Amino acid sequence: MGSAKSVSCLLGIQFKLSSKQYPVQRENIEHMKKVPYASTDGSIMYVMTCTRPNPGNEHWEGIKWILRYLKGIVDLCICYGKDTVTLQVYTDVDMAGDTDFKRSTSGYVFVFAGRAIS
Repeated sequence: MGSAKSVSCLLGIQFKLSSKQYPVQRENIEHMKKVPYASTDGSIMYVMTCTRPNPGNEHWEGIKWILRYLKGIVDLCICYGKDTVTLQVYTDVDMAGDTDFKRSTSGYVFVFAGRAIS
């Protein structure tokens, strides 16, 4: 992925990942055994907490997309200002957003001194 073109958004809208996308054909199963999905997955906190078991090729493409995003932001950093030292928390929910079981999913962001920290 070192020579991959970077992307500007974390995960493209074309990725609709589901546990039903696991490989069933022998050729695809053998291909996915050679892909370093698990080790790459474990290296990316976002993917580690949001991925499904039995990864298929669509999941691997999603991981590679995230790596391309990270490549594009590697030189960025969080700069904390001196003006406002407050902690803010924002949450959101996606009703029935889980494509497999139609369960709701939620997210959050913690902002400290005007910068996202989690």
